[in-house]
Amino acid sequence: METTWKAALAEFIGSFGFVFVGAGSVIVAGPYGSGLLGVALATGFVIAVMVSVMNLTGYVVVEHHHHSQDSIFPIIGAHVFGMYALVLVIGAAIDRAGRTTALEVGLVVMALSTTGLLWAESVFATAVLLLGLGVGWNISFVAATARLADQTSPAERGKLLGFNDLLAALLGAGLALLGGYALDAIGVAALAIGATVIVAAPILILLARPTARVQEAS
Repeated sequence: METTWKAALAEFIGSFGFVFVGAGSVIVAGPYGSGLLGVALATGFVIAVMVSVMNLTGYVVVEHHHHSQDSIFPIIGAHVFGMYALVLVIGAAIDRAGRTTALEVGLVVMALSTTGLLWAESVFATAVLLLGLGVGWNISFVAATARLADQTSPAERGKLLGFNDLLAALLGAGLALLGGYALDAIGVAALAIGATVIVAAPILILLARPTARVQEAS
């Protein structure tokens, strides 16, 4: 068990390090500007949190809240619906609101949804929170991706976005693995608080760097 725990921790640290280095490279490599730090982190973190929470919710519902296994399906269905329900209008809405503002709104919606997992025990409440998580992911991911695309040339864009998605997938796998052990050791609070902290981190960076909106406007 100790060896497995160390391997899980190493996986998490390694994945987090990759995302951090990848986000930092956006700042130092080229004329993109320091305002993209929070955007790059957000792109990776929203995918990682969405993937890990979605994968671990079934365990929480069955093992911690003692619902039947078939109750997982409406919860995940609500989550997937939230992820794609706004697909026809989200792009235009982000264009009107602004990429950075929309990104912050999406991150706040995700943070509220993950925080709610501390108290939600019914299938309906959990489904509503996972619906919110999906909607928040949709808004923040599209806004962050558009912001990164705006600041790169066509030759750079595919490499940057693809690399960022790869790092986000690695972090998501690491968080899901580590989250399983945290759920056993600490409980649902570990998942809810951990996911909220990770999602909130880019918000703080964006608020601390008002140049992001200036660069977006220019």
